[in-house]
Amino acid sequence: MSPVLTAAAGPMLAPQITDPPSRLRATLALARSETVRLVRHPLILLALVAFVGLGFYPLVSGRAARSTGHLVLQLADQGSQLSGFLLIGSAVLIVANLATTRAARQRTATVFDLLALPGWCRVAAQMLAVGVLAAMTAVLDTVRIVALAMEPNAIGRPDPAELLAVPAVVLLFGVSGVLLGALVQSAAVAPLSLLALLAPQYLLGIHGRITWMLPIGPDYTLVPPLPPELMLRPAGAHLAYLIGLVVLISVLAMVKAGARTVTVLAAGVLALVVVGVSAVIQLGGPDPQVLAARLEARDHPAARHSCERREQVTYCFYPDWRPWVATWDRTVRAVLDRVPAEVAAQPIALRQRVDAIVVPDTEDRLLALGGTGATSSARSSAQVLDDQQAGLPEAIGLDTRWPGEGDGEVDLAGQVAYRVLTGRAAPDPQDSVCGGQAVLLAWLAAQVSPDAAETIRWYASPNSPASNRSISFGPGAGLGVPNRELTTAVAVLTRPAKQVSAIVNRSWTELTAEQTTVERAAEILGVPAAPPNDLFTRC
Repeated sequence: MSPVLTAAAGPMLAPQITDPPSRLRATLALARSETVRLVRHPLILLALVAFVGLGFYPLVSGRAARSTGHLVLQLADQGSQLSGFLLIGSAVLIVANLATTRAARQRTATVFDLLALPGWCRVAAQMLAVGVLAAMTAVLDTVRIVALAMEPNAIGRPDPAELLAVPAVVLLFGVSGVLLGALVQSAAVAPLSLLALLAPQYLLGIHGRITWMLPIGPDYTLVPPLPPELMLRPAGAHLAYLIGLVVLISVLAMVKAGARTVTVLAAGVLALVVVGVSAVIQLGGPDPQVLAARLEARDHPAARHSCERREQVTYCFYPDWRPWVATWDRTVRAVLDRVPAEVAAQPIALRQRVDAIVVPDTEDRLLALGGTGATSSARSSAQVLDDQQAGLPEAIGLDTRWPGEGDGEVDLAGQVAYRVLTGRAAPDPQDSVCGGQAVLLAWLAAQVSPDAAETIRWYASPNSPASNRSISFGPGAGLGVPNRELTTAVAVLTRPAKQVSAIVNRSWTELTAEQTTVERAAEILGVPAAPPNDLFTRC
């Protein structure tokens, strides 16, 4: 037997690529491959389809034309943050983690030792693939907001920081998946980490400014909107916070993979500073200047208003709300068309107001409120004085929410009817309108549209969950019609509207008198009066 070389063979390592341009080209080539694998993963495809469906369904179905959150762009810009967080963010966390642990799960990790591309470059390629998915999310969300902005009644201005929060959250979850894969070579760690992220966001009931330390801040789309300059959301600081976290987590993943250059470490230090500063800003409370501006807008709105006169009706509104004047006017005209001509000809005014809740110690949701009950809550002495100084005494309050259907137009119609019936703006909160005035008021409010009439019937029905089966015109419950008067008005709705309108014109003085009872109003209008019921609210 001839002698052979028996020296122990060590690992056969390929020479590393040290030329920066060559290394960059190789990293980008790998990133393209990983991007294709990431985007075509079934979980990602399902998340993208669901994200697009939730974003565009209101437009396709027509609900955007009836929803405040989709018509007011400074609320619509928040509309996809939850779906981006729950759908694409969750999916990319899991899929990016699977991609990073692919070699360990397939027992091919030793093969990578034969590659010329350093490990940290492979990690960078994974994060670049996540970045492409985040960019796709940004494009989809931009298309959504542009489509909403093209709706005929869309108003306001979206905040770019709110829109960019969606791809930032996707990027944050993606790089987190890469880091988890670099730290723990197990596919189970990503779902467990996802639960740990979801729990504080939605299961622990966190309130106040601390909520902004989570991936997405509080959702204000269910509260009445404010003009963009009066909003208190620290959207810019939160975006900086998310970007800082993305860079910080990316640096940790790169360091774990072997990248320990001065540039990488400096980026980590800078990211840590950005996270700290933005966190302090978010926890620091609302801007005092914005709070002062909200108080001024509540008590002295004239300086911010634009006004438009349509025949005998004057509308004063915040400039962003101009496209809604036509909708307000249709509601007002529907009421005025059913009253005597000499009454309808009297000049009236409608002024938009916001109700700025500015107590700094309350939770963020309260600080975000605006426009609540402008059509129903009692006017402060400052607001009454501002109406008089503007030459518009007893002005009706306009809400900042979409008045296009259902409760919104009923609220406004009830306020207009009360102004026409009494010559006064809405009374103090919790006050009731009684007797013949209340029956006529509810009937007039129902004349606005079939939806409005259905809303009145619903409130009077035994199936209504509304308190006492009565109705309060205005979101602040400031103009109540008790159940007996409301039920009598529903009976009047069974008669032809033209016949009732003729009766109303002939008997206006008696029907609008405060001493006119429900029984007398029902007799005049040709319907039986609803029986008294001690279970429900009475005057």
